[in-house]
Amino acid sequence: MKARGGFSVDFAWDFGKITNATIRSEAGGPCNVLLPNGGNIVDEDGHEIVRNSGEKPLVVSFQTEKVTTYLMNLL
Repeated sequence: MKARGGFSVDFAWDFGKITNATIRSEAGGPCNVLLPNGGNIVDEDGHEIVRNSGEKPLVVSFQTEKVTTYLMNLL
């Protein structure tokens, strides 16, 4: 899927639910996503960028680098 701001998003599914999403930034810049509680986002090296430890989904924004991939884990 293509997303506004120069992003491509691929989803992984398990039993009809999304388990993670791979976000590829083509242009760099801020990325805004709705992160479910318990979810996190890591960079290509596995370093955690942001985590939602709350009880509700949270809109998070993080800075991306051009031609870089990020993994959003939905726990």
